[in-house]
Amino acid sequence: MENEQGHLLAALDIGTSKISVAVALVQGDEPPRLIGFGKVPAKGIKQGCVQNIELAVTSIRNALEEAREISRIESIPGVYVALTGKGLHSINKQGTVVLQDGQVTESNVKRAQKLALAFDAKEDGSSPDDKVVSHVLQMYTIGSDDTPIYDSPVGYKGDVLRAHAHLAIGSDSVVQNLLTCVRRAGVDVDGLVLQPWASAASCLTPTEKKLGVIMLDFGAGLIDIACYKDDVVQYTAVAAAGGNLFTNDIATYLKCTLEEAELIKLTYGHIPERPGDRYEKIRYTYEPTGKQRAVVSAELVNVIEQRLRELVRVLREYYLDKDAWTQQAAAGVVITGGMAEMPGFDKVVEEELQLKVRIGRPKSSPDGGVSLSSPGDSTVMGVVEEVMRRRMIGERSKKTARGGSRIWSSFKRLWIGDFAD
Repeated sequence: MENEQGHLLAALDIGTSKISVAVALVQGDEPPRLIGFGKVPAKGIKQGCVQNIELAVTSIRNALEEAREISRIESIPGVYVALTGKGLHSINKQGTVVLQDGQVTESNVKRAQKLALAFDAKEDGSSPDDKVVSHVLQMYTIGSDDTPIYDSPVGYKGDVLRAHAHLAIGSDSVVQNLLTCVRRAGVDVDGLVLQPWASAASCLTPTEKKLGVIMLDFGAGLIDIACYKDDVVQYTAVAAAGGNLFTNDIATYLKCTLEEAELIKLTYGHIPERPGDRYEKIRYTYEPTGKQRAVVSAELVNVIEQRLRELVRVLREYYLDKDAWTQQAAAGVVITGGMAEMPGFDKVVEEELQLKVRIGRPKSSPDGGVSLSSPGDSTVMGVVEEVMRRRMIGERSKKTARGGSRIWSSFKRLWIGDFAD
């Protein structure tokens, strides 16, 4: 999208509880400047999957319209969409090519790339519906030397070339149904960015990515996981759990409506118990009779804390311990998403994982203008960050290609991943 002042970039995050749109103005080499946004309750979406097409389309359209009005622009013709969904996972693959002449050529590199990015749902997937939704070509290695090569390896000496790739795997039907809703809302899909990668782009520092870090985005219906080390993503997953678990627990314990349980969670939720919690009373409507009841705050805190500790232990056992990420994450853990704002939430995660934890937030606007800086906005702002990063790398690769290195251009295109059709 072009306007008189520069190029417009729109990002769309379709969550379980809310749908967010961010519109940024890009002017030359300057950082993108947020000029408008939209946030509406999500309907027809559950855990990143479309549950009701008509409701989902209406919600997306409402968010786009709100963003358009705040941005004071005529239209939003296209958006970059954050993609997640239960079952999203990743695999790391290698493409190995024997070097007949003892030196890496362009054809060797292309062959190694092709083998590393090859995916067979029967062999590499967990379902026949699985497909590669995005990828990153991480690096190359030569022979028995595991020293990573991030540039083109053409000209290197050795007997074997290995291309290392990180493939994000998701359900084709989930992706297609989501894209259908976006297009029916009246906009084109300019590209896809994985939600875990978007949140990481928004919240992680270069040093954290280098040393090793675990990023956990606690949404309402899902927890996005991305683990980085040596500057590249090495593990991506999505856990089918989130803030709604706490809401459901409160509703079950108090016998109140889900709507009131959500309000109680947002208003009174904190961890651990405070001195006054044994005396403070929370009034609510007991749904079976419609009459007012009261519960002391300490009981609510206990319900939330028990669930959170159980949830983090499950994350550790089934996701993080899989490749010993609690040992690899020298820079600790960064948590973001709406639930990260609950007082004391980070301290419990820190205790359970035995790692330093900080709360990740999107970068504030450099000019003090419109800004989305809460943890719940990390994904939508991260989409903007990630698209800009990919564009910068793409521009550099074009310049290098004009200088005569076609393989470097190809390498860069594969390294940043591609946007799904």
